[in-house]
Amino acid sequence: MIVASDRKRSPLTVGLIVETDAAIQPAGLRHSLERALRDYPIARARLAGGVGAPSAWDFSADPDQASDLIYEIHTASLGEAEAERAIWRAVESLCSRPFDLRAQPPIRLLLAHRPTGDVVGLVAHHVALDGMSVLTLLQEIIAGYAAAHPVCEVVGGRAPQRPAAGPQRPAAPRQGPANPLQRHCQHGLSRRPSARTRGAGAPLGAGAATIGAPIGRRVVPHLVPCGPSHAQGYGVHPVDLPVPPPMPLADGRRMTVNDLLIAAAHLAVGRWNAEHGRPGGRVLVRMPIAARSPDPGEARDLGNRSGQVMISSSAAQRAVPGLLAAAVVEQTLAAKRNPTGWAGNGLTAAVRTMMAAVPRSLRTTVLRCIASMTRPFLAPSVAVSNISRVDRRRFAPGGTVRITGLSFIGTTGMPQGLLICAAGNGDHLRLTFCHHRRLFDAAGIARFVEIYEESMDSLITALLPESS
Repeated sequence: MIVASDRKRSPLTVGLIVETDAAIQPAGLRHSLERALRDYPIARARLAGGVGAPSAWDFSADPDQASDLIYEIHTASLGEAEAERAIWRAVESLCSRPFDLRAQPPIRLLLAHRPTGDVVGLVAHHVALDGMSVLTLLQEIIAGYAAAHPVCEVVGGRAPQRPAAGPQRPAAPRQGPANPLQRHCQHGLSRRPSARTRGAGAPLGAGAATIGAPIGRRVVPHLVPCGPSHAQGYGVHPVDLPVPPPMPLADGRRMTVNDLLIAAAHLAVGRWNAEHGRPGGRVLVRMPIAARSPDPGEARDLGNRSGQVMISSSAAQRAVPGLLAAAVVEQTLAAKRNPTGWAGNGLTAAVRTMMAAVPRSLRTTVLRCIASMTRPFLAPSVAVSNISRVDRRRFAPGGTVRITGLSFIGTTGMPQGLLICAAGNGDHLRLTFCHHRRLFDAAGIARFVEIYEESMDSLITALLPESS
């Protein structure tokens, strides 16, 4: 279904961006990538089969294409702000470029050199890998590099101290970024740069597109787009927030951080659409969940095993934070109790039954047509995904390459167009708002992030009155 839903100019991707305090040598990174490709065949696989034929993975015997998978940029001659923008533009480009899965492996690796420590990013097509698989693969690549380079060049002579872990209440905005890649991230719930003054790269593939005409007042299940109507590609907007505290509900249950992120997404969708003249209706937020749990005693094979759960809310529930919180927690708890009962099971069974009656030569074509027709009805309003707290020591057990920050990213096409990804970074939470350029322009994404932070603040204030 992911193959059928994928469109040439809107690849469905997932990735991880890791900031280090070391100078990474390209040759050593390439050798480590080659070892990882040998160990994990899915990372070097290509789709086999002609047009209209059922596709299968073809696993090449020799990972000789590692050099072609690494994209290297240099930012030493740029200032900190310009270097950061260049790195995020490179990340956006790797997410936006079409994948030809019949001719190339499903992964791309970024190596960005900067004076304060290099950045390594891994972007993969979602049909091959899920978020946890990307994390595992990038850990293998960096750990392999660190093992082969026991004496790494550390920028500045020593690594910055890692912040202490543990949940904290929302704190006052910090005065400076924790590292250079966070210069344009927002710290705290009240410090927000103006959409008019915030620097942003040119939209990829925007060309001479114009803003679409206003749409009438009718209930829509998706976010009202404000970007150029013919824009292509994706943008990434990173934000840092303090780790929220545990929040009890009236019945004694507690919201997890993931529950809070999902509930804030429900509020933000309703408020964004209200600002654009749309009445409130049912909102669906997609939450990925492991479709099946591996044997804890065995190594987990890489791949895409993520199912999905649709968390819904009504306008009446969003009007009362306590009701919204209870509705979200009830649905996420039910999904965790029955991870095999995810939302795609029935649809998958129906598609398989129907495909059995279609000639083999037409199955892929028919499936793409079905996906195209049903996409507006099946796509949720937004998706929220997270990889929780990451053990940074697994990237380099010997400590030769220290991780100073990481970002989780993912992309999805229109009409959904927005994936909110989260990763724990010590005492703060890194959120990345990965959006289609047609959904948001630079001012639009800045405003939506502002609404999202206000929504999260509203939930925290309502559930923890003392936090106000």
